[in-house]
Amino acid sequence: MNATTYKNCSNEKVTASIQPGARWGSVCKEFEKYGQYVIGGREGNVGVGGLTLGGGASFHTGTRGFACDDVKNYENPNLFKALKGGSSNFGIVTPFDMQTLPAAPGGLYGGLLFMSYDQKQAVMEQFVRLVEINEDHPEDTEVVTFTYSGEGPPMIAINAINTAGIANSTSFAPLAGLPAIIDDRKRKPYGTLITDYATAGGKRNVWFSLCFHNDIDIMTKMPELYDEFLVQLQALIPSPDLGLSVVSQPLPKHFATKGSGNNVLGLDTSLTHNSIVWLVQAQNRTGEQEALAHAKLAAMTAKLEAYAEANGKATAWRYLNYVNPAQDPISTYGEENVRFLEEVAAKYDPTGVFQTRIPGGFKISKVVL
Repeated sequence: MNATTYKNCSNEKVTASIQPGARWGSVCKEFEKYGQYVIGGREGNVGVGGLTLGGGASFHTGTRGFACDDVKNYENPNLFKALKGGSSNFGIVTPFDMQTLPAAPGGLYGGLLFMSYDQKQAVMEQFVRLVEINEDHPEDTEVVTFTYSGEGPPMIAINAINTAGIANSTSFAPLAGLPAIIDDRKRKPYGTLITDYATAGGKRNVWFSLCFHNDIDIMTKMPELYDEFLVQLQALIPSPDLGLSVVSQPLPKHFATKGSGNNVLGLDTSLTHNSIVWLVQAQNRTGEQEALAHAKLAAMTAKLEAYAEANGKATAWRYLNYVNPAQDPISTYGEENVRFLEEVAAKYDPTGVFQTRIPGGFKISKVVL
């Protein structure tokens, strides 16, 4: 279930048939042979099925929408919409038929910059600026990560990408004034870029996620909480076993207008302000450590959420692929989309097999409005 097939059809509708067990690194490298790309993951180890059914944020969201928006064929029209963000609530998906597009000559421009943690305020300021002007520069995107790997002080990693292959785009001008320890940005094919930065496995992970307005006050509060909870986790989990990262990604209003719009994510009504998707991730090695990390990250998330709400800067929507199992992302899609998903699930899975017999995932039957 991990095959990838390129279809160059006579009607110029070039598509890819991708099975759900494939990973985006191998998928994108396959299409490099044909000078094409598909909207997909930003790390090579990410699976096709999970990312796409959960919406699928990508480097190209600013110009093309989410990965689910470029799925061109499911057998049934109702399932076609429900599977664009509705996760694994309806059945087993075999292939995804997705639109392919000509790759930028020479590839994307981008890569990683590593900076000292004492640059955090300047990094946050340039990131807020990038999100605010992104509608005018949709080919530009950044993923900003504060990361502690168990040794030494935290570092800042910035994954800065221009999908049109432009080296000196307006959004990234402030980066030129910040001292980078490493800057490996250059022109790279999409598949090469995402496989170069595939995250290593081998540890347990705890994730929580929020969204909030693109606001420098909240982005300044976030590293304060990171510092506070890193100290607490270091007191509980031995350094070689502990990793702690917070990740910030753009979610500007115009993302809701890209792609086909025929998904169930609900951003067309919920995304009223330029926003940020925030993720906190703790790596650990044992079940006991995982429980400790879960409690601390839940508390950290609650404090940041309360701060955003108290200042009128909360964005209710949650990105399903990043949230903790204790969170309820589908409820943030809006009542109309939730009712639609309930109807589709009842029609195509009337006995509730995918609600009661399949472990894991976010069940439409458990959504609380």
